[in-house]
Formats: sequence, structure tokens, C-alpha cells
Amino acid sequence: MKGTTMFALFLFSSALFSYLPWATADFVLDIDGNPIVNGAAYHILPAIWAVGGGIAYAKTGNETCPLTVVVENSEVDPGLPIKISSPALIAFITTDLRLELAFTTVPKCAPTPSKWTVVEGLPQGPAVKLTGYDHTVRGSFNIEKSGFSFAYKLRFCAADTDTCVHIGLHVLDFHKTLVVTEDYPLDVVFRKANHVDA
Repeated sequence: MKGTTMFALFLFSSALFSYLPWATADFVLDIDGNPIVNGAAYHILPAIWAVGGGIAYAKTGNETCPLTVVVENSEVDPGLPIKISSPALIAFITTDLRLELAFTTVPKCAPTPSKWTVVEGLPQGPAVKLTGYDHTVRGSFNIEKSGFSFAYKLRFCAADTDTCVHIGLHVLDFHKTLVVTEDYPLDVVFRKANHVDA
């Protein structure tokens, strides 16, 4: 009888956990091949060298505070550390998991907490900004595997839909700004913020 009960519990738990979102997802890996730790800080850099440096923030348009998320123009600039976190009680980040992205340091003029958001109604289309804009779209970000080794694509998922749209680049005021786009998604890699080159 004990064996039958244990077998039934095994079948039930197998069926339950096989349908959870993270059951079929892959771990997101950094450039060293290590899984990304939930809540840890990483530099996010273009996977292709000539695109630019790491992701940071800058002033664009009429902004009096640097609220626009950009790719640094210089390939040797790693950008700013970005906290990658999920409310899920898991140790490591997986693909397709809903995420919050936030710089570990923000300008003094920016509202806190200052997370990445998407803002509609801008000339360049929906753009990635720090908290502090009107017309913010409710939603979250996620990470999708790219065709390059250790490379991924960032996506934005609106809260009221199951559809996620890629994040790409748009040049504005001499800055490469992050925008929501179906065309030319940005391939990125993750480097731990305290990474030391050997």
C-alpha cells in the first residue's frame, strides 16, 4: 500500500511540475557560462562588438534628468551594473521568466525605486526609460535565447497580454536608445558586475 501511495504522489508531482513555466525553460548564462543569479547585478553588453558598449542611462530630447536607457557609444565602456530579478522564489534566472531590470545606481534626480519601464507616445515609438515618465506601459521584461553562443535577446511583455516584443536600438540625439521593436532585436551578453578578466 505504501508503494502505491508513493507512486501516486510521484505521478501527481511530476504532472504538476512539468507544466510550471520554468520547467521547460533554460538557465540564462553569463559570459563565463554560469547561471545568472536572481537579484544579482550584471553588465548587459551587445553580443556584437561594433554595436557599442554596455547599457547605461543618458539624457535625450527635453529630459532634465537622464531617464533614457541607452547603449554606450564606446565599445570599451561596460555601462552600468543592472540588477536582474524575479519575484519567483528561485535561485537562478531562466528564459521566459518575467523580470524586473533596474540600475544599481540611479541619478539623484530620478524617482526611486527606479526600474526600467516602457513609455508610449514618443516620436521613436515605445522606448525603455527609467521610472518617472507618463504613459508608462504596465509589464515586465524577459530574456530569450539568441542564435549566438551565450547571447540573448531582451523582450518586453505588456501586463495585459501574453505577447512579448523584442528590445532593439534607435539613434536619438547621438545616443543608441533602447526601444520596443519587432525589427532588428539587440543581441546581448551578461557579465557579472564584479567580473575580473583573467
